[in-house]
Amino acid sequence: MNQQFKILIAEDSKLERRMLRNNLVSWGYQVYEAVNGKEAIAMFDEVNPDLVILDGIMPEMDGYAVCEYLQEQKRRSKTPIILITAYDNEEAVERAFAAGAGEYLTKPVYWNVLKYRIKRILQARQAEIALGKSEEKLRGILNNAVVGIGILDEHGNCIYGNQRLVDMLGYSLEELYTIGLKQVTHPEDWLRSAEGLRKMVNKEKLEYHVERRCIRKDRTVFWARLSAAIVYDEDHEVNSILGIMIDITDRKAMDVQISLQNQYLLALNEVSLQLLNRLDLDDVLAMIVTHAVSLFPNASGSLFLLKENNSQVELKFAIGLDENNIGAVQHKDEGIIGEVFRTGETVIVNDYQNWAKRINSHGMVYYGVFIGMPLFSDKKVVGVVYIYFDDSAWGCSQEQKFLLERFIGLASIAYDNAILYKLAQEEIGERKLVEEKLRYVSMHDSLTGLYNRTYFEEEFQRISSGAYPSVGIIVCDVDELKVVNDTLGHAFGDALIVAAATALKQACRPGDTVARIGGDEFVVLLPGADQEIMQDVCQRINEKVQRCRKNLNGTIIRLSIGWTLHIGSDVDRKELFKEADKKMYQDKMLHRIG
Repeated sequence: MNQQFKILIAEDSKLERRMLRNNLVSWGYQVYEAVNGKEAIAMFDEVNPDLVILDGIMPEMDGYAVCEYLQEQKRRSKTPIILITAYDNEEAVERAFAAGAGEYLTKPVYWNVLKYRIKRILQARQAEIALGKSEEKLRGILNNAVVGIGILDEHGNCIYGNQRLVDMLGYSLEELYTIGLKQVTHPEDWLRSAEGLRKMVNKEKLEYHVERRCIRKDRTVFWARLSAAIVYDEDHEVNSILGIMIDITDRKAMDVQISLQNQYLLALNEVSLQLLNRLDLDDVLAMIVTHAVSLFPNASGSLFLLKENNSQVELKFAIGLDENNIGAVQHKDEGIIGEVFRTGETVIVNDYQNWAKRINSHGMVYYGVFIGMPLFSDKKVVGVVYIYFDDSAWGCSQEQKFLLERFIGLASIAYDNAILYKLAQEEIGERKLVEEKLRYVSMHDSLTGLYNRTYFEEEFQRISSGAYPSVGIIVCDVDELKVVNDTLGHAFGDALIVAAATALKQACRPGDTVARIGGDEFVVLLPGADQEIMQDVCQRINEKVQRCRKNLNGTIIRLSIGWTLHIGSDVDRKELFKEADKKMYQDKMLHRIG
C-alpha cells in the first residue's frame, strides 16, 4: 500500500473523477477530490498533497490557471502536477509546461501509462525531498560550524558563506556576495594570496594553506588561517574553490608573547653568562648598567652604590644622561633611590616629572619613565640600578617585570661574586706575600741576604746534573773572625761578615750563586766557567775586599780563598767541594805564616 502518498485530483466530470479516483485508490494512494480548479486551490494547503492531477478544461478555473497560480503563489512548493486534457496539439502541450505542469497526458487516459508515470514522479519527488533535507541539514551544519566556510568562484568572488564567516568579517551574506577576496585581505598580504588563488585555478596546487591578516567591514584587522581546496565539475574542470577560515588572532598574540618571553630568556641567558663570568668589580658594575640599558629602547642608565657611612650613595657608572656625573654623591633617602632602599623592591614611575617625590639631581630635569632596581649583597640593599627613558605611555608588562626581577637577581649575584673575588684576591695576595717571605727566609741568610746552605745544596745538585759543560766552586772564609768578635764585639763581627758578602756579590758574575753556608764561611758556584774565569773572579774578590776598609774604619778584612774546576758531566759534588775547601785552608795557612 502507498497510503503515505496523497494525491489531489480536480475533475469537473463526475464519471471521469470517479474512474480516476478508483484507479488511484486501487494503486494504494490517498485521494482527495475537487470538482474544479478553485476548489483544488482551496484544498491545497490543507491536504498538502504529494501529487496534483488536473483536468485541463474545467469551469470557474481550469487546470492551466491552477498550475500558474501554484507556481506564482506557491512558488516554493515543489509539488509535481499532471495535466490531463483532450487536446494533443503542440500549442496545448507548450501551454501546459509553460504553466508549470510536470507531465502532460491526453484523454482517453491509458491507466497503465498513468500508473507508471505517477510511480516515477513520486519516486523522483521522494528523492528530491530527501535531497532537500540533506541540503537543509548541511546548511545547518555549515551555519553552526565554529569555522568560517566560504565558496569562491575562479575570480575570487564569494558565492557562498556560512554564518560564522559572516560574523568573522562583519558583512551580511548579501554583502559578501558583492565583494571579492581582495576586499577582505590585508594589502600587505594580498599578493601572496592572489598568487595562491592563481595557482589553484591553474591546477598548479590542489590545496592552499596560509596564515594572513584579514580586514573586517569596520576596517579592524585580525589574523586568520586559511585552507582552500579545488572543487571540480564532472569534466574535472575547476568549478569553485572551497575555503575554511579560522580566527587565530588570540593564538598569534600568544605566539608574540611566547616569542617575547623567549627573547627575554635568551637575553637573561646572555646576561647571566657575561655577568657571572666577570670577576673584576668595575667590569661587573659597567656590565650591569650596559645590559640594563639594552632592555629598553633609547634608555640611559646609572648605578649607585652605598657608601661606608650608610647615609649616602655614590654614582659609580653611567651610560647616557649621567655620564659626566660619575663620582657624584647624594643622600640615599631621596627620590627613587630612597624608595628602593625603603622598600627593597623595584620602583617604576611612568611620569617622573609629575611624581610627588621627584628630585632634580645635578641640576638636571628628567622626564619620562624611571625604573629603580635594588642591588643586593648578603640580602641587604647596597645599591640602585637606574634606568630612564622618554616614553610616558609605556606600561610594564608581566614579561618585562619578570625580566627585570630576574635581571636584578643575576646582577646581585654577579656583584656578590665580584666582591668575594676581590676579597679572595686580596687574601691570596697577602698569602702569596707571606709564602714569598717564608720561601725567601728558607732560602736566604738573614744577616747577609745571600743564599743559605739549603739553597746552595739544591743549586749545586742542579748545576752538576749535566746541564753545564763545566762547574767551578770557590770556598771563602773570613780570617780571624773569632778574634774580632772577642775584641771588637759581635756587632762589628757581623758588619765584617756583611762586608765580605757584599764584596763577594759584587765580584761574581750575574749567573753565579753566592751563599753563606756557615758563620764565617762562604761558597760560590760558577756554572760553565773555565780556569781563566775562576782566576778573574778570585782576583776581583780580593780587590773588592780590600776596598771594604773604608766602611770598616780602616779595619783590615781578609778572606782565605780556595777554588777548583770540574770539566765534564760526571761531577762528584762531595769531592769537588772537599778539594776547594782544602785549597781554602792552604790559603789560610799562608796568610798566618805571612
